[in-house]
Amino acid sequence: MKATVIKPYTDKFTDEIHLATETVELAEARAKELSALGYVEIAEEPKKPASKPRPRKAPAKKAE
Repeated sequence: MKATVIKPYTDKFTDEIHLATETVELAEARAKELSALGYVEIAEEPKKPASKPRPRKAPAKKAE
């Protein structure tokens, strides 16, 4: 999930420093955690798998 940094922070897992306006790729849970703390703004929502439309059956032919 992509997020935009709005407040600089050092990632507690990777020790990387992320500066404001930087776009980062995060796991969904981590993005929500940092968003709740005010460090990032989620740029995209998680993509849900698109369901395939089911093919329609042809109408049954009437027997004569």
